[in-house]
Amino acid sequence: MTFTGYTMEQLKEMKLSGIESLLEHTDILVDGAFLLDSPERERNWVGSTNQVIHFLSNRYPAGIEDDSRYTHAMEVRIGDNGEILANGYPIFDFKNHEELLSKS
Repeated sequence: MTFTGYTMEQLKEMKLSGIESLLEHTDILVDGAFLLDSPERERNWVGSTNQVIHFLSNRYPAGIEDDSRYTHAMEVRIGDNGEILANGYPIFDFKNHEELLSKS
């Protein structure tokens, strides 16, 4: 699975070295920029409603993004230097939860 802030059309128009190979080796591509004001609460793997899921192989069935067995999740990584990296949904406001984070 590949996530990109570009649309599929934009990727193909770029004609950059490696894009064709990346797409050939990708089963599922999620395209489009993440829009904080348009959160996606139904489909799996996408962060905002503008993003499009492209099935580029037959490895996964179309519709899997709506399968309720897969729930929205969030991955949080805290580095040795205290840097916090987060990916996923629900969106969590870390800046307003310093007390919670200081206990971990």
